Amino acid sequence: MVHASAEEIPEADHRVDLVVSMQALHFFNVEKHCVAAARVLPEGGGFAAPAWWGMKLPRVVSSACNPVFKSLNPCLKNWR
Repeated sequence: MVHASAEEIPEADHRVDLVVSMQALHFFNVEKHCVAAARVLPEGGGFAAPAWWGMKLPRVVSSACNPVFKSLNPCLKNWR
């Protein structure tokens, strides 16, 4: 896992399987971020920009996502 600027991802071309922009895409220069993501992703790589401000996630979804979110940012509390 790499924490980096969204517009300047410090990875070699086509070396990242998944780029996740969690709840933050609206803070970035979206055009530069998409160019950076496209550069580091191989063909078939994944890009996700999940956001659900103000939404209550179904328990089955939040239960499945909590371990992933916690691994991405140890400061996060349980998501609901």
